Amino acid sequence: MSLRVFLPYLPVRRRFVRFSDDADRGGRRSEALDLLRKAVAGAPQNVLARHALADALTNELAQPTPAMWQEAIASLRVLIAIDRNDRDAQHQLARGYRQLGRWNEAERAFREVLRIGQTSEDSDVWVYSVHGDLGEALARQGQIPEAIKEYEALIASQGAGDEEIRNARAAIATLRTRTTSK
Repeated sequence: MSLRVFLPYLPVRRRFVRFSDDADRGGRRSEALDLLRKAVAGAPQNVLARHALADALTNELAQPTPAMWQEAIASLRVLIAIDRNDRDAQHQLARGYRQLGRWNEAERAFREVLRIGQTSEDSDVWVYSVHGDLGEALARQGQIPEAIKEYEALIASQGAGDEEIRNARAAIATLRTRTTSK
């Protein structure tokens, strides 16, 4: 993403996003969210403010409510409209849909994460885990053969750890049991 996308909005980012970081560190999450909302309202195309807002809304420590997930999803959709290849926004969007039980939409967003794949800026390898997330979304929709393929892709992925592989194998076994018992 080009730096020129951020340049018009740096003053807004400095003013609200920085203050929101200070408020959040001080345990004032509500104040931090209000400041981030002001940053987004003042500069709706500000990528940094939108990411910060979505992160704050979905932070596990904030115990996100369905309404917070909905607000985060709205912000993430704007980010994706700005940059379709924003893998982090796509991944967070997929997580939001999963959290709300919107499995078809979660499936589409997880597929987008896999389409984008690893980028040259990545410092770690984690995209392999999305195969498991996609497998879950497919299984929840009753698409068992496709779900098994995704879990198998996770197992075959470079970087998958022993626990992820164990969980994927257990999911496959459960899905196969479900299909044979019908």
